[in-house]
Amino acid sequence: MLLLIILFFILLYLYTSSVIRDRLSKGIIYTFLTIWFVSLTISTFNPYGLYPVSVLTYLILMLNVLSFTLGFSLFRIERNAYYGKTGTICMNNIVRFVNNKVVVVSIIFASLLSLKTLIEYFSVLAYLNFNRDETLELYKENLSSTDNIIINLILPPLFYSLNAILAYLLIYNRRYDKIAILSTYIIIYSMIGGSRVTFLILGIAFLLVSFMMDRIRINKSLSILLLAFVFISYLSMSYMTALRYGYYEFSIYTLKVGMEMLNEHFVTYLTIPFRLLDYALHENYLDKLGGYHYGIVSLDGINRYLKMILERFSIDIPAIYEKTTDFFQDNWVLVGKARPANYAYTNIIYHYLDLGILGVVLFPFCFSVLLRWTIKMFYRYASVSAYCLLFYLFFVFVHTIFSWHLNKGFSLGFILFMIFFVKKRKVVFRKNYC
Repeated sequence: MLLLIILFFILLYLYTSSVIRDRLSKGIIYTFLTIWFVSLTISTFNPYGLYPVSVLTYLILMLNVLSFTLGFSLFRIERNAYYGKTGTICMNNIVRFVNNKVVVVSIIFASLLSLKTLIEYFSVLAYLNFNRDETLELYKENLSSTDNIIINLILPPLFYSLNAILAYLLIYNRRYDKIAILSTYIIIYSMIGGSRVTFLILGIAFLLVSFMMDRIRINKSLSILLLAFVFISYLSMSYMTALRYGYYEFSIYTLKVGMEMLNEHFVTYLTIPFRLLDYALHENYLDKLGGYHYGIVSLDGINRYLKMILERFSIDIPAIYEKTTDFFQDNWVLVGKARPANYAYTNIIYHYLDLGILGVVLFPFCFSVLLRWTIKMFYRYASVSAYCLLFYLFFVFVHTIFSWHLNKGFSLGFILFMIFFVKKRKVVFRKNYC
């Protein structure tokens, strides 16, 4: 299986390098292919006592990668859309955006809302003896509540957008007063729920920014800044890992334990989703969860919006996420020797529950076309909305190895909202302008 995987990805690298010409698209697709290649390669060695994955599951995983790649590469971007430009976003647009007083006041207001939510979260967390899952479950009980709407529909899109903007400002235009405002919101929001993924999101934003420019000038201050970010993120993720295993005291010993666990998680989290998917396929989750769903699992946001609106009129409809996402979260599966796991079945399980193998081909292909279209719009208009949308879709692209992020409640609304504003401001590029 290992040789087949290596040959498969060599062919994909050769294919994409021959048909994709622009730097930004190349950086995005190479990142995607590299993550999947490394993960599938490590998986064949069954690290940390993980159970082996069947050949059929590996073939479906590779079909998924192929569908993403074909959709991404077959959507053409004309050479004149990017040729001769040293950058793909005008500095003036982002600077103008963060200098807008309405934007600044809105971010400060959102930070206060996040702080209020964070205080409530830690109060409930302490009351429930630091049980993170039970605490988060309380916020799901009333989908149409104002708190739930704020937490799940408004704050997350702002979080992803500000990460994208912050990464750009840190590298190319260090306006420290604006950086402080953006960072305050990001830090507060990151602490709600205690998810370690939030610390990786800014790193992904840095990666995207590096693809946008022909050259990146890394001076001493930027090097120190990036190293500090990596160091602080690693320590924070280590402590949060230790918290999950009952080490609540902040100490050197707790950090050491957290680091050991986190290092192991870096490997297992890249390979456990393949075992969970393998289990789901062999245990016939498709029949257990009610057969084909014809798109409403992969596009679960539509169901969430309908349920939220109808609950205002005391009309209750079934929540799709209760039989999919919540089911994956609540049911633990043994994927290795004394190693239970849950939730992360890769993006494939959602498409498979919709249309079977056809869904594994169709949804990744369509998503990649959307991603490449966004890149084209980004080249053409260089608007802040196009940039934020591109970053979010890039994150979803990378996150497919773990789960399918477009089934989040805010995702579809966020994407449609950003698409509406993509073409609102056209920018005429000049060479070396940005």
